[in-house]
Amino acid sequence: MRYGTTALLLTAAALLIPACGDNSKPATAPSSGSPTTSNVLFSEDFSTVFPGSNWTPVLTTGSGATAIVDGAMGSPGPSLAMTTSADPSSVATTTVLAFASRPITVTVQMSASNDSEGSGGVGIFDSHGMPIAVAEWHPASPAAITLRILGNTLGITAPSPGAPFHTFQFKVTDTGEASWTVDGAGVPSITQAGFPSDMVNVQLYDNIPTSSATAFAVFRFDNVTVTSP
Repeated sequence: MRYGTTALLLTAAALLIPACGDNSKPATAPSSGSPTTSNVLFSEDFSTVFPGSNWTPVLTTGSGATAIVDGAMGSPGPSLAMTTSADPSSVATTTVLAFASRPITVTVQMSASNDSEGSGGVGIFDSHGMPIAVAEWHPASPAAITLRILGNTLGITAPSPGAPFHTFQFKVTDTGEASWTVDGAGVPSITQAGFPSDMVNVQLYDNIPTSSATAFAVFRFDNVTVTSP
């Protein structure tokens, strides 16, 4: 839907990624049915300093774009809040740590404050800094969630914006079957075979490609986890 501008944002952010090191937050003890600690590669609930050693410095374009920890709101709070006060503009941060893409499961919770302008997203991009999977929520009319894996793109109905967080999960099997699932649906919304074996990073972003907006949504991100599988 808006991938030309988004791809530029993701590629620019990739330039900030230093050599990989295991700076991820120690995993907490799992609850029943959760991944075991042995396969949790990364866990972030934004309860410690941001960006710290887990995330790259925040990359912004345009004016008025911010990414700050919101101690009051989350699933539960705190969360990472991204927004802007002008357009066009963008804001993004990327995991310092890279992960083997096969097998992998990336889970991120996201909310949109209202139906104002903005596209909050989760990007998975390869070792060359190119986005190879994206889930992007655009709450302004015409509202939609756009899911992409490689060259395959699907638009699905967006939930109503507001306080509730929604769960976006990207999963790749060891044979390269990739999928996006939204809010734990029994069947993935989009699937794609042939996902490459590579090292990948996870990016959180808010992108404003328009030039006529006057009001902007706040996107909040929480409970970012990477597991294998």
